[in-house]
Amino acid sequence: MIYCLYGENDYEMNKFINNIIKENNINDKIIYDYKENEIENIINDALYNDLFQNKKVIIVNDSHFLTSKSTLESKYLDNYINNPNENTILIFKNYTEKLDERKKIVKDLKKKGIFKEFPLVNSSNIYNYIKNYFIENNYKIDNESINEIVNRLVDNPRVINNELEKLIIYKINEKEINIDDVKKCIIAY
Repeated sequence: MIYCLYGENDYEMNKFINNIIKENNINDKIIYDYKENEIENIINDALYNDLFQNKKVIIVNDSHFLTSKSTLESKYLDNYINNPNENTILIFKNYTEKLDERKKIVKDLKKKGIFKEFPLVNSSNIYNYIKNYFIENNYKIDNESINEIVNRLVDNPRVINNELEKLIIYKINEKEINIDDVKKCIIAY
């Protein structure tokens, strides 16, 4: 499986990767920086199977060849896209708003891989982000409480997630959050 993850919300991107690792019960995680490694070496590692055929995750940070900032022509990568190792989950990460969808490599990866965007939490999407955060964690929260959280937090994903996590821990037994809980747990920034 090949994933292409991009966006400026590194907190959510890393959470997504950790879920992939957990769901697939993977112990072997290898991290490469694209700037410091040849793509051929990364692909050779992705193709390699250990003696016990264990699954592994290979994460390639700063995969700028998927953006307009850089180019890459590699038969190794082209061949791997068409014949990926079933024991390897290859993840390309980019901390950029978008990928260059005009590039052949991006088009090929879109046909064979999974693309997921991780935008920063900002004033236009913070309400839905908070609401979905609690839904994903099986918590109930009313609109007034969400509005209070929005009023108390800045557009910083790290702060937002830390504060939401505090609320979840605070109400771990009841699984329902109200405005008084928000006022007790979240400091206005």
